[in-house]
Amino acid sequence: MIKQINRMKQLGNLALGRAEKTEVLNDHLQFCEKRVENIRHACHTTNKRLKECLQGSGQDIEKRQKKLPFYILSQNMQECSQVLGEDSILGSMMAKGSEACAQVALELTSHEMGLENLIIIPFTNVLENDFPKVAQMKKKLNKLTLDLDSSKAKYHAAQKAYINQGRTAEQQAKMEAAREEMDDANIKMEQCKDLLANEMMVIVSKEPDYARSLIDMVSAQAQYHRNALARLEVLVPRMKEVLDNHNRKPVFGTHLEEHLETEGVKIAVPLKTCVEWLQEFGIGEEGLFRIAGSAGKVKLLRSALNASVELPIHDFVGHEHAVAGALKQYLRELPEPLLTFAAYDDLVEAQSIKDHNTKLERLWSILHQLPQCNQDNFRFLARFLYKVSLKSDKNKMGASNLALVIGPNVMWSEQEQGVSAATMGVASSILETFITHADYFFPENTPTIEFISPPGFQAPGSLHNGEVTKSTESQVSQPSVVPPMSPPPVTPPPPSRPPPGITTTDGGKPPLPATQAQSPVKRRPALRPPPPNKPAHPPPPTPSNTSS
Repeated sequence: MIKQINRMKQLGNLALGRAEKTEVLNDHLQFCEKRVENIRHACHTTNKRLKECLQGSGQDIEKRQKKLPFYILSQNMQECSQVLGEDSILGSMMAKGSEACAQVALELTSHEMGLENLIIIPFTNVLENDFPKVAQMKKKLNKLTLDLDSSKAKYHAAQKAYINQGRTAEQQAKMEAAREEMDDANIKMEQCKDLLANEMMVIVSKEPDYARSLIDMVSAQAQYHRNALARLEVLVPRMKEVLDNHNRKPVFGTHLEEHLETEGVKIAVPLKTCVEWLQEFGIGEEGLFRIAGSAGKVKLLRSALNASVELPIHDFVGHEHAVAGALKQYLRELPEPLLTFAAYDDLVEAQSIKDHNTKLERLWSILHQLPQCNQDNFRFLARFLYKVSLKSDKNKMGASNLALVIGPNVMWSEQEQGVSAATMGVASSILETFITHADYFFPENTPTIEFISPPGFQAPGSLHNGEVTKSTESQVSQPSVVPPMSPPPVTPPPPSRPPPGITTTDGGKPPLPATQAQSPVKRRPALRPPPPNKPAHPPPPTPSNTSS
């Protein structure tokens, strides 16, 4: 009897936890649904008003000229801009488009067919294809919700019958079957919610494309109406600048330097978001980066990062492999690998050096010849992978295993343009060296790069723009500045402290391997900043403290 009561309490607590998670997800879906509805409303009303501007058909330009109410379109676009808000790129572009239409309202005379190709056809395709798909998925979710409610009622009835009718084995079997049916219905509903959220965020991520159509419209107006060309040529570059400076751009497949400049950060948003989340919630997960995660969750996180949409942390608890998969996908889709095409041959050559210390010095030199943005992001990634390897007793992912699955995603040749059997082995070997000797290549006392949060609201407990946020206040921090390195002095300087993890026996000079004779004359100078074109080499770690 006591065991049955405890079992019922556990099931009740489980149902309560599911209800809380569903409430959080419902809030998330409501936010996305409202945003998509605003975009749909803007596209629909703009498309409708533009069709009203196209009075009739045929090639009679004079008749069309008399019936073009672009002033109405201008007012409508201004209203849509206010509905979407200043934080929306489509809303900002609507405001600019409204200004353009007002300037040429009395001067438009022709080229309605050009406007049909630039605006009406693309918006019509979106309204007839993308938004109906979302509506169908909403209907499916409503049906699954009703099925879940029905299964819950059946389970409660079976539970009540089990209690009131003597707790027989038959009644217990019915109650367990009803509970399994309820769990299956709940899983189907959650999967449908994820798919619906993904589809809605795909539409949000396409918002710059919709806005770009308005730029095309304004450009066509400037081309076909020479009397308004002077004004439009001033307006068009401003619109493009707003779009280029807008931080809600797809980040997957974008060049690293362009992405960092657009977002105003030093570390790529997907890299920082996934690393910080994994470091806090999943660093000890067994098979991290090796086991494939849920494809749906990977797509959801990818779409959210592309659309700059905040996701509740609770959505990804238990999906550590999906977060790791999204991180690998971002690295793999960079147009140029993190270790760059230019450094590929040098890295391969350096890795083939047999002398351990010489190899590390050469790799250190190549690493510091990379562009600064690549150095910063690779340092951030390598330090994290090193921390993951320290948890290998739990996650079973040592430096060699991590290098095997991550290496081909950060290094490949320009000729092969992707992962191949030839590059996989050498890339893994090079990354393993960087991970194993992370304290040598990236000392802990190296100034860290902080994320510059963009202004705006941050939802509590969410993944947003490279941060695992936990408060509603936006925090803006300036990045630490890494001091430039200068050349070593001609005369030997005073002894200095070596990098962490390197034991010294002679005034800051690390001991050479036992197979090499030590000479008191050949003292390596202290680490000083090198000139821009030739970085100074730090002292290599001793074989006693690091493995080759």
